[in-house]
Amino acid sequence: MKVHYTRIPAPSRKESIILRIMVVIGVGSLIYFMRQVFLPGHKGYPPLYIPLVFTLAYMCLKYLHEWYHYFNISAPPVLHETGQPAVDIFTTYCSGEPLSMLETTLKAISQLN
Repeated sequence: MKVHYTRIPAPSRKESIILRIMVVIGVGSLIYFMRQVFLPGHKGYPPLYIPLVFTLAYMCLKYLHEWYHYFNISAPPVLHETGQPAVDIFTTYCSGEPLSMLETTLKAISQLN
């Protein structure tokens, strides 16, 4: 079975600049938004305001984390085909199962080609 990898192109210089401008505008907008949220006139009923502030802060941190990665985005490295397909084997063990069963399973896995 032949696997074909499609190369993902790196963003062009123009695309990188546009993306960085968008990230800077987004960060500025978040700062402005959070300043508005914390204005004294916008504070209402504390039992509802406090969870709202925590939720908004969490969402803003998620966006900032994502934008941090977008700021320096690059293309992933090209994968080269080795000719040998890779296979992962996942086995589980629950406490209470006989240890001999785990030993037999691991010995059988180690003898696979």
